[in-house]
Amino acid sequence: MTHIRVTPEELIRAAQQMADIGARISQVAGELNKALGELNPTLYQGQLFQKVAQKVWGGQAVVQTPVTRLGQLGLDLIERAKAFIAADIGFQKSRLTNTESTGQARSKISATFTSSTSAYSLESWCRP
Repeated sequence: MTHIRVTPEELIRAAQQMADIGARISQVAGELNKALGELNPTLYQGQLFQKVAQKVWGGQAVVQTPVTRLGQLGLDLIERAKAFIAADIGFQKSRLTNTESTGQARSKISATFTSSTSAYSLESWCRP
């Protein structure tokens, strides 16, 4: 038997945390690019500017992979949370349907019992 040890709310919170971390990483990469853009290339002519620019651009490419993976994992967690919620709703509906069916069957039995024995109702007969 499978034991679910996480709630949909926990999965959604984890997905949100992953999205927040991805956004912060992207923000830092953007700030590095902005800082690079604010450098005056005429002051840093030659190889220094190009080396710094290559490091920043290369860093952005390296950072994009984990940001993308965090986003994909977050979406997967949300889909799993939705599946758990749907399963729970389905279970609750089936319980409600079973309860209604049981109640309807009990009413039919009660009506049959009451009509065949006018002195007793099913409820009074079942009580100790």
